[in-house]
Amino acid sequence: MKKVFRDLKYVTFNRSINLIRLFISFWVSRLIRKPVHRGKPFAVSVEPGTTCTLHCPECPTGAGVLHRPKGRMSLDMYRQLIEELSPELTVLNLYLQGEPFMHPHLPEMIKLASEKNIYTITSSNGQVFDRNLAEKLVDYGLSEIYFSLDGVTQKTYEMYRKGGNIEKVKNAIKTLASVKKQKGKDHPMIVVQFIVFRHNEHEVDDFKTLAGELGADKTEIKTAQFNDFSGNEVAPPENKQYRRYVDKNRLLLKGRTYNHCWKSWMSLVFTWDGSALPCCYDKDGEYSFGRYSQDNFDDLWNGKKNMKFRSLILQRKNEIKICSNCPEGRNFFL
Repeated sequence: MKKVFRDLKYVTFNRSINLIRLFISFWVSRLIRKPVHRGKPFAVSVEPGTTCTLHCPECPTGAGVLHRPKGRMSLDMYRQLIEELSPELTVLNLYLQGEPFMHPHLPEMIKLASEKNIYTITSSNGQVFDRNLAEKLVDYGLSEIYFSLDGVTQKTYEMYRKGGNIEKVKNAIKTLASVKKQKGKDHPMIVVQFIVFRHNEHEVDDFKTLAGELGADKTEIKTAQFNDFSGNEVAPPENKQYRRYVDKNRLLLKGRTYNHCWKSWMSLVFTWDGSALPCCYDKDGEYSFGRYSQDNFDDLWNGKKNMKFRSLILQRKNEIKICSNCPEGRNFFL
């Protein structure tokens, strides 16, 4: 949110009022412990598709354990969604499961959102990237992109990014940085992230150096999410600083959890087929509120299913399966 508001062009009157309404209703709900909701989504995540070239062991897509149907969002559905939400929508994340750039129309999707003055973010494993694509991302106004680079050598990198080539990622980052410089643009912001495991935790400092040399605007050290510690191909790091769990043997998150979640008041997730989900932790769509192609948006956003979900968050969040492994709601204020 801070990054968005640093660039005032995204902060219209309607969007500012909408954010205030969301924030007030969020705090009123917390005080009375009943869901009150006003406003439209400040942020939305859209899944371009579920296809990926890699086989990362802790990723439902890569590990082959994603249970919901696979596919690709139609450009018509996407266009309708953006058109309807754009007056209040401020941030659009174009990723969920799968590699976004496997969608043949991703640059056009970015362009449609940018033309509506929406802050657009996507991510990539850098395996299907070339100069022509880089030029489109700059020309079409992408705001921010995350590249995954979980190692400084091919040996450590491929232990998690199975099937990936580290040189392709490095070239993707360098190419995009070069195109930005050539065109005299400061967008998209290039963020290179490093998920810390036991096998690569010794490379954190070298990663920061490498990312800077490649042209990254920012680096992000990320803790790994695990679904199970038994029989995994990768393991949590020894260093507690880089671990999101209290120890190496239990899926118990650090810190205190509160009965609230700001994301459930300000954002929504859409899978490739239009299924509306509460957040990105609902990988299999177990808590779907309905489908955009079949239901009115207001019925998805403030309908009975979503309000019931918000009510459960305020009362018994620990009973919600997807919340047990999520770090959100561990800050008292948001």
